[in-house]
Amino acid sequence: MVVVALVPRDCRRFMASSSSSSSSSSWTPSTLPQSQNNNDGSSIVRLVIISDTHNHHKELTPLLPPPCERNRRTILLHCGDFADRGSLRCVRSFCRWLSHDEGTEDTPPPPSPTTTLSGLPSHFDEVVVVDGNHDHSRPPLPPIDLASEFEECNRRLQQQGSRRRVHFLQDASVTIAGIRIHGVSWRSIQYQNYAGDYSAIVVHDDGQDGKGIMMTPDIVVSHLVPYFSKQEQKQAIIVKSDNGSKNNSNNSGIDFRAWQGSKQLKTISRHYKIPLVLSGHVHWGRGAVYIPSHGGGDDDGSGTTHDHGTLFVNAASTKPHRPSMNHSHAGSNVTAPVIIEYDTKHRRVVRISCPAH
Repeated sequence: MVVVALVPRDCRRFMASSSSSSSSSSWTPSTLPQSQNNNDGSSIVRLVIISDTHNHHKELTPLLPPPCERNRRTILLHCGDFADRGSLRCVRSFCRWLSHDEGTEDTPPPPSPTTTLSGLPSHFDEVVVVDGNHDHSRPPLPPIDLASEFEECNRRLQQQGSRRRVHFLQDASVTIAGIRIHGVSWRSIQYQNYAGDYSAIVVHDDGQDGKGIMMTPDIVVSHLVPYFSKQEQKQAIIVKSDNGSKNNSNNSGIDFRAWQGSKQLKTISRHYKIPLVLSGHVHWGRGAVYIPSHGGGDDDGSGTTHDHGTLFVNAASTKPHRPSMNHSHAGSNVTAPVIIEYDTKHRRVVRISCPAH
């Protein structure tokens, strides 16, 4: 196992003003795939990742980053468990948060500790959501039609004249700003006792000429984390949080007991060299782990060799303690989002900010 300490950088471009309890840093170690120095930023997309908000989404509003410099695209991704214990009321509260535009398209309000805890700011024009176990009702309550709830959310956005689009993905993919994102449903995760049926991640498109084309995603969003063997734990490059982890047994900021999820998700992601896998589910396991490629690096055409491994992120937002239902201030129950800069041209992560709980 290799531990990579975070190197402080100018994180004001990433993080809005937040409570002092949240740390914010980013890393660009030389062992990870990097963008070329001549990259003008035109191929960079910012990803803002949250998970396991459990009806505390309004508390995240002041912790979200402001609009990007250079008009870069920003995508918000939620890795499931936006509701709590299968509550339809929570599902609809989350959808209202997504469909509430603050300010105008040209002048979104600057996030600050005094910002009203209300809707998602208007500069998030693309949202990707998958479902988690808490987003489904429990017997004897009738099942929740999540697809219909998000369709209604998009109808409200359209009526408001908003450009925002919410993509609720269940074993389906969407391409946004040149990034192919595949969302795994909770039903597929439950397949074979949580082993996970991830067969739909890689799509074989016959095309018009009849020749098979393998379409692998840039990003997989799955509520359940992957499984790491002891050998992979030794190979792992850890993103170490500034304040460490209370549940840490190896002083690396990551407790691998929290990464004992799906072997199939891990196997497919590494075999097909999927650059980024996002998940949640285990609140105390929040963090980022980079696993190098099986076959080593390759040349991107510039004469520089890059290792196209996979970055695995657990972005659980709710802090690992008994949450308070008092929504009077930001950050009382949630941690600021994980923020990633993704290079669409070279298909790799170039920077990450992953505040610890």
